[in-house]
Amino acid sequence: MKARLGWLVAVIGAGAVALSAAAQGSAKLAVGPDSGGYLCPDGRQLYVKSCYDASPNANCGVVLMHLPQQRGYQQERTQTRTEITASVAVCKVYPLDFKDGVVSLVVPTNVTQAQAQAPASAPAGSTVVVPGTGGKPIALARLPAATDKTIVYYVDENMRKPLAQPDTVGIWGLWVYPEGPKEFPGMTAAWVEYAINCKAGTWELGAMIRLDRQAKTLGASSVGLKGSITKGTILEVVGGIACQTRKAPDGTRLTTTVAAINDAMTPAAPAPAAKSPAPASLKLVRLSPKGVQPIARYVLLDSASPSPSVPNAIEILSLMIFSDAEKETAAMRGAWVGYAVTCTPRALRLVMEMPVDDKGASGTVQVFDRALPIVSGTEVEQIANIACGATPPTGSRLTSVAAAITDAAKKPTATPRGAIKLAVPVKAPIRPPESEAEKTFLQAIKTNRMQAAINATILPPGEKPVRIAELTDEQGMTALHWAVANRNLAGLGWMLDKKPELNWADKKGSTPLKIALDNKHTDAMRMLLDRGADPNLVWPFHPDDLKGFRTTRELVDFMIAAGVPASK
Repeated sequence: MKARLGWLVAVIGAGAVALSAAAQGSAKLAVGPDSGGYLCPDGRQLYVKSCYDASPNANCGVVLMHLPQQRGYQQERTQTRTEITASVAVCKVYPLDFKDGVVSLVVPTNVTQAQAQAPASAPAGSTVVVPGTGGKPIALARLPAATDKTIVYYVDENMRKPLAQPDTVGIWGLWVYPEGPKEFPGMTAAWVEYAINCKAGTWELGAMIRLDRQAKTLGASSVGLKGSITKGTILEVVGGIACQTRKAPDGTRLTTTVAAINDAMTPAAPAPAAKSPAPASLKLVRLSPKGVQPIARYVLLDSASPSPSVPNAIEILSLMIFSDAEKETAAMRGAWVGYAVTCTPRALRLVMEMPVDDKGASGTVQVFDRALPIVSGTEVEQIANIACGATPPTGSRLTSVAAAITDAAKKPTATPRGAIKLAVPVKAPIRPPESEAEKTFLQAIKTNRMQAAINATILPPGEKPVRIAELTDEQGMTALHWAVANRNLAGLGWMLDKKPELNWADKKGSTPLKIALDNKHTDAMRMLLDRGADPNLVWPFHPDDLKGFRTTRELVDFMIAAGVPASK
């Protein structure tokens, strides 16, 4: 089942897809400037510049290099690691070129566009039986609605079979896209092969066969994406059916792919409004100090109970009320947050979030499984202590979400001592190169030729020195920005010795530290932080998150592990 990204030789008529034995291995998504970009058969050119963690649902930033710029900037979007991996399965990887703030592909001059975009063929190898072609009839069961509302999931119970790997079962599923994925024009559905390790609780996606509205095959690819089964996800349902620890949902079994596509296309009845995770009369205690803050955090008393998802842990509910600056949407005022706290040893995981609107009504529950640090002196530490019974809560009780919204909006009569002041990045003054030496220096820095940049600063006596720390390109990126973007640690160290402004932002608002965080470049982050770079400029509205770390390494590890800052 292990397979690298690549084209499958599809023998659909014979009912099989051939996988290369030489293609065995785990797929690795090309992320960051050193990993290259994708050129796809349908003309897409994609640069995956960041993925904030290794989970399949991690949010990744993607630059759409094939689309025209908007307001002088390349178009970007956010997708999950799973979505991107599936969409680039038939694409080729080429190096990247960064010039004047614009990223582009570097396709060798001896390779034509058609050759570059054509998927590589795979030699013959092991065989995988495609649903409906191996003698067994199709029996598709529709699975419960998932968090990703763009896909309707089905599983074929008849295609369950043991695999060669110990404790591993293979099973086929059908993904139907009622609105069609934008990456593949004409695509409506896809057969996807799962391999479930019942003992280890892991999954892997193998073959994917793309289909149109009439279930005609458009192409096939190997995915090679894998991970651990997380509670509350579609993969938990598929894994349970494959391992026979749970039954498929009751209902009529669909016996053709077209029938499943039509079923997914039929509008579903309106879902009932989500209910609040808390009783009608609440017991909320405010943990945040009074004052004008981006987030006011409360804990729900009597909500602590044994966790159904984390062994030996206690789940407890917290309510966050956002300021206008922190709100992600106009209607979103806050969110219920569920934590699973392990008391001995002390640990904490984020397990649930549910948005709250301006009237206090709750939205759709999102399930998580993310470890968070318990930093001394923060509200998260208070929540952990309350869950474990170590610190009894104090303060007045609020009995509704509406009361918490009103309470959070109250302004103190005087600014409290030690009030939070949010840092705002200052845009770098545009100071383009004037002399030939400055032009040579900046161009060498941008193209990652550090020795050439240093040589450009060595001038005869009497000539005007190069403004090493002040020069910017037209996008407001300084030499320090470019040293970080190019992942050049030697160049970064040389630049830091020149005493540049560490917290200047480019036109997009990115400081050098923000670029290092986006690229998950831990060494660059530590060097910048050790010299005084302000982490609040890349992690706004959550200053308490960045307190209490004993070493720079701990701070860097937290910022990378905790994912996308809430302001993104």
